[in-house]
Amino acid sequence: MQNKNTFLIFIMMLFLLAACVLPGENSSNGGEVPIAGAQDTGSAPGGDTSGTSASISPDVATATAAAIAALTGTPGILTPSLKPADAESPTAGICAEPPAGEFVVMTIRPDVPDPRCAIARRDQQLVLVNATVSPIEASLGIFNATIQPGEEGRLDMALGEYLAPGVHFIRVSPPGMGGELLLLDK
Repeated sequence: MQNKNTFLIFIMMLFLLAACVLPGENSSNGGEVPIAGAQDTGSAPGGDTSGTSASISPDVATATAAAIAALTGTPGILTPSLKPADAESPTAGICAEPPAGEFVVMTIRPDVPDPRCAIARRDQQLVLVNATVSPIEASLGIFNATIQPGEEGRLDMALGEYLAPGVHFIRVSPPGMGGELLLLDK
């Protein structure tokens, strides 16, 4: 029975992987999982979502995990693990307090991001604003996106759904412009 369950899980994982990487809506970005709101070249600045970027709903993974659990009788077998923190304390020394709203906004500038370090709650989402003159490649945990100059990218799920509490480095290319996110345990 264990081999049958393992085989079913393997088949479901292949199906999910194929759905994410086959040519289609996401073929223009090389198969990256986009940040909701990140625009492709040629779209209007200011958050207009009429561009060609697409988003894969995080509910797909949850639905797939539930289907496999129902088939195999092993609940939580595909529960995604949280990305561990990159550090215990911020290198910036001081971090901006979390805003009261749903979003934590960080502006990526050519020299130092604003704020350099932001504190966030687990239920908040991150918005990255590109205030440079070139496109930037940004990544945090499971998300990767290209954000055009003057545009913003918004992660389409709560930070606590894919990041463990602690300090996470927001990777930005070209290098030297990324910020830090201190995710609270609450």
